[in-house]
Amino acid sequence: MTIVHRSYSILIPTKDRPKLLLRAVVSALRSKTKGLEVIVIDDGGIVPAKQTLKHIQDQRLYIVQNQRAAGASGARNFGASKAVGDVIFFLDDDDEINVDYCRRIVALNLSSDYGFSSYMTEVDGHSQPPVQSLSRVRFPEGPIPKSAPLNRQLFGFGMGFWIRRSVFKELGDIDEYLQINEDTEYGCRLIAANKSGWYSAEPGVVVHKHEGVGDGELLHITDRISPEDRAEFFLYVSEKYPEFRSHLGRGYVKYCIKSSQYKKAWGYAAEQKSLIYRINFSVLIVIKFLGYMLTGKL
Repeated sequence: MTIVHRSYSILIPTKDRPKLLLRAVVSALRSKTKGLEVIVIDDGGIVPAKQTLKHIQDQRLYIVQNQRAAGASGARNFGASKAVGDVIFFLDDDDEINVDYCRRIVALNLSSDYGFSSYMTEVDGHSQPPVQSLSRVRFPEGPIPKSAPLNRQLFGFGMGFWIRRSVFKELGDIDEYLQINEDTEYGCRLIAANKSGWYSAEPGVVVHKHEGVGDGELLHITDRISPEDRAEFFLYVSEKYPEFRSHLGRGYVKYCIKSSQYKKAWGYAAEQKSLIYRINFSVLIVIKFLGYMLTGKL
């Protein structure tokens, strides 16, 4: 049965990115589709989101203070608990959502449970005009094939991700233990629950690459998390979803090598019950070690 989505919410968690937040919120409010609400979740930054957005007078904009665990996961969970839209869209505070993206998804009246999109990448800089490039388009427009490789089915929350609010409630909150790769865990959860996904080949968002562009703008989380921590988070997710260990274990091994935790990498490979996994992870360790050595990353 086709489910008609009559309203939608855009969640924007934020902390210490006042100029970038303003850009993100303006992009979200450009949509003229009926039934929109934009929820900004302030995660306790130095400059309150209410102060940053005080000049925006739009009844569709709501600013709330995160009352869950600090971090993007807790902020998104709190925002989702306040959302009333049938569909929840996620937007990072340093990115922009394309003006027609939400309208296109809502107008499709999809029976899919969730979806994500291709995206444009733009490098922010002080001295050069921005240059946009299109991400690799993973699938044709339409349902995500359940037979597709796991790495193509997984997504980042910043990739135009949306989910029916009823499905979010069913699956439970985003894992607040994870400071990074929480979207990987959530993607595994959706796939393990046999939920149906939709892919938009047309870009849904502009993902901005920046290095604190504009004084006071917080760096991206991937630039603030150590390789040791990333390895531990990958291990956590791989143990939670052993059926996806072939893919998730690669991430763990990669960051073990990157952080010079060679014994942990070899130990992980050796403990695999499957001979194929033991061989594959062992080969990967050698390849990553040599690769990082040759490129000077070790």
